[in-house]
Amino acid sequence: MRHAEAEHNVHEKQAEEQARKLGAREEDVVAAGKRAINDDSFLDASLSLGGQHQVISAADKFSQLLETTHYPMPEIVFVSPLQRTLQTASLLFPNHPDMYAIECLREKRTGLPCDERRCVSELKSDFPHVDFADVEYKDSLSPAGYEFNKSLKEDNEALAERTLFLDAFLRDSYHQTVAVVTHKGFLRELNKSTLASAYDLEGNTLSSTFGNAEVRVCEFTWEDNGSLQVKARSLHQAMISPPMTLTPMCHDSDAPIRRSSALIGGGLHVAIGTSNAQDSKEAACSAWNMMQEKLGGAPTFALVFCHCGVDREAVSSTLQTAAGACFVVGGSSPQGVLTKCGLSQVSILGTRGLTNRCGIGAVADATGASARRAGAAAAREATQGQVPDIIVMWVAPGYEEDVLNGIYDVCGRVSIFGGTIGDASLTRFSEEAGWQLYGTMAHWGAHSQGVVVAALWLFQDSHATTFLSHCFSLTQNKGKITKASGRYLHEIDHQKAANVINDWMGGALHDRLTGGSIFRDAAFYPLAVGHKGDPRLVQMMSTTESGQIYCQSNVGCGDVRLLHLKATDFIGCMIAASKAAVEKAQFTVQGALITVTAAVPCVVEDFQLLVDSMHSVLPDWLCFFTLGEQGMLDETACHRNFCINLALFG
Repeated sequence: MRHAEAEHNVHEKQAEEQARKLGAREEDVVAAGKRAINDDSFLDASLSLGGQHQVISAADKFSQLLETTHYPMPEIVFVSPLQRTLQTASLLFPNHPDMYAIECLREKRTGLPCDERRCVSELKSDFPHVDFADVEYKDSLSPAGYEFNKSLKEDNEALAERTLFLDAFLRDSYHQTVAVVTHKGFLRELNKSTLASAYDLEGNTLSSTFGNAEVRVCEFTWEDNGSLQVKARSLHQAMISPPMTLTPMCHDSDAPIRRSSALIGGGLHVAIGTSNAQDSKEAACSAWNMMQEKLGGAPTFALVFCHCGVDREAVSSTLQTAAGACFVVGGSSPQGVLTKCGLSQVSILGTRGLTNRCGIGAVADATGASARRAGAAAAREATQGQVPDIIVMWVAPGYEEDVLNGIYDVCGRVSIFGGTIGDASLTRFSEEAGWQLYGTMAHWGAHSQGVVVAALWLFQDSHATTFLSHCFSLTQNKGKITKASGRYLHEIDHQKAANVINDWMGGALHDRLTGGSIFRDAAFYPLAVGHKGDPRLVQMMSTTESGQIYCQSNVGCGDVRLLHLKATDFIGCMIAASKAAVEKAQFTVQGALITVTAAVPCVVEDFQLLVDSMHSVLPDWLCFFTLGEQGMLDETACHRNFCINLALFG
């Protein structure tokens, strides 16, 4: 951070404005400003009233950063020993227990009174909460720090050399989150010289010169060879797109999905159509027509997703007429469907030139003892005895692992991309049941408790890849699951699970310890349980009368930890996962299908931030919300919660 406006800044600006009004040349304007502040009354200048308001405004924005992202309060604050920086740091970080004045962070020694400091005894008296040990030591050796002479005057080159200390200073610190409050000149030379080859100023959209009270968030990374990489973000951009710890779960291969066919399709075409019409038939028809017009012809395979309140029978009957020979699968999505156009009632992703063959299988009941048989039956119907390149599936909640086992019984370790489409009342957005949609020339339908499987054989010149990942921030709350069965978490550390989780979440579940939905409260508080050395995220759904917690995937005994994802953390997750998937794809991506947890709309209020941030990552994309995600882990299909699941086509 650069300090806020100081008294000398005000007088300097006034003098410069007056000189401009008189028609002075720019170099004379600058000289007039310097003459105006060459006055002993500006010795170690303090903040102006306007500067104090600037810090208060910056503090509000900084508080938003801490509230909406995983960024923690800085563990330690390093500040220049000049009064204006000490005041700025004290207002931005009130009552911070670890604030240290560092002599090397001071402004360039120009000889002007405003750039000189008082002796350390006076500073300690005015700022008793700041540790002045470094300055005190320097002053014990020489009075040069507060008694200026011409030999101490610095030019930009000398200041740039002084900034060299910061690299080693930060690298040697054992703190992970550090605040540095200093001056315009210091930061300018730091960016232009010391960090010039390592600094990414938000894609060259940030100036190397800081404004008064400007805060930036910078990630410093040292490679094994000692080289430094720095990524700088404005405070606003850091809130929109915080960097996340990305845990990829597609460990099977870095290569795109194999293509069994030798047939050439003549090029892939992908297009997305959307509609917000309130009438379900009109919305389905409008979205289909938009997609087909953008595609430049009829699709051969399409994915259709709708807000839970959309009438499934109306969508099915409308598209049955419009789709012709196209194979169609899809389903409902709580709170609508997200594309680069924003949220919509109905969105359709259509493709041509992706598949040379497609098969669809649908079974109405995929629950209880029927789940594994349902998965196998749907897979057999879709594949007709031949293993496809990829399976796309939508399934009702409750028995996803069993359904996946059924598909494995038929197809073995085929690549799978899917999502759980369930009862939207769990999210409290709608009382409408979730549903899965399917359509071929022979048969169309939709059901709520079943599974839909689409088997795809890709053209030789088309490409697809899937990417399953999660991003998370650890909390300090952890323990051992000492009793669990299936999806029921009975005990943590031999205590009722609901009581323990309630304590971990600060009492948020106190009125539902013996029964009730906790989906919304736990929306961004997943549990991390062990899985082959990697944390597996589990979504908590409800409590039982006996104090158990029902989860959206199976749990077992072992380590457990509460995680926390905040609203804009999710945006950072999406961007990080999308970039990683594009890098993995090894082909030119034309479109993407993304599934994310239905908990997201419970927390994220402004989807436009996500839409704006995704523009530079993917050319076109469709995102819908699920109660679980299915993807590949160690060459085996798995069911997960709180994941970002991507399928890229190109």
